[in-house]
Amino acid sequence: MKFLEILLCYFCLGFIVVVLVNTLNTSEQLTLLSDPFLQLPTPNSIRVVWFTEFAGDKHQVFYDNNLAKTSLATTTKLSKVAEDKNSQTSIQYTKNTPRDIWRHEAI
Repeated sequence: MKFLEILLCYFCLGFIVVVLVNTLNTSEQLTLLSDPFLQLPTPNSIRVVWFTEFAGDKHQVFYDNNLAKTSLATTTKLSKVAEDKNSQTSIQYTKNTPRDIWRHEAI
């Protein structure tokens, strides 16, 4: 079962749609850890970045007034992320516990 989540963000030059695709067979609910955010604007480009707990496959950003343009995202696993006893999560940790987090960036 393919997981597909579409987020719509309004940007002053038009719409940006972030499409996340996870091709793993899973019944688990996969969600974003952060809303997509914009970084490093230039006259001709801007970076769209978001974080998830899954690597996924072929993440894309659709943009322009008619969503006619596409940019594939680069996915990178963060190397050093952990939860500790002070983490505010639904799970109570007693010691530092590694966590898998992926950063996705499209230009």
